[in-house]
Amino acid sequence: MLAKLAAQRKLTTYGKLGKAIGVHHRAVQYLLDPIQRHCEENDIPPLTILVHNKDTKKPGRGFYQWNLNREDEVFRFDWGGKDNPFT
Repeated sequence: MLAKLAAQRKLTTYGKLGKAIGVHHRAVQYLLDPIQRHCEENDIPPLTILVHNKDTKKPGRGFYQWNLNREDEVFRFDWGGKDNPFT
């Protein structure tokens, strides 16, 4: 879902993502953590930067790749050429 958002150059909120995948918005952070680690370990842009707090319009505290200017990098990356390791 995050790769699809990146291809569409869109952001989402924890609430919208949680609703789309059927989990409470507060649990979304736990699902994003392994994705964030995978991106970091494989030197690919942090997909999790696309998920924002609805009030602050920024990623939550669990987003530790604090360079918040990486959204364009995520949008430009060829996610279609990457296998989803979480299927």
